[in-house]
Amino acid sequence: MLDDDFDDWRDDLMPGDSKDDVTRYVETVFADAQTNSFHTVVDGDKVFDIASFWHSDQIRELFPSLARVAIGVLSIPASSASSERVFSVTGRLLEKRRTQLSQQSVDAVVYLHSKYHE
Repeated sequence: MLDDDFDDWRDDLMPGDSKDDVTRYVETVFADAQTNSFHTVVDGDKVFDIASFWHSDQIRELFPSLARVAIGVLSIPASSASSERVFSVTGRLLEKRRTQLSQQSVDAVVYLHSKYHE
């Protein structure tokens, strides 16, 4: 019953094409001409620029939901150094003698520290 309601809602939302972005992407065969513009040569090797691929208007139009997810995932920094820095600063702020600081004060100091060191 619930599955039928969802299927009806999805069909109304996407008339004529009940496949989701992931299914359409998996079933899509890209011609070399479509993907060549996303290749660059680095140190003699041909490298595919995945971020440019998902940011392209053509791909975002074909797979809007999947493109949003991919861009969100690809925008996560590969390094955790910045988050480790925040924990380090917060740890120094919250020493035994500074336990009276409010959450808002700690947040403000950490924010100002991060902006100062950008």
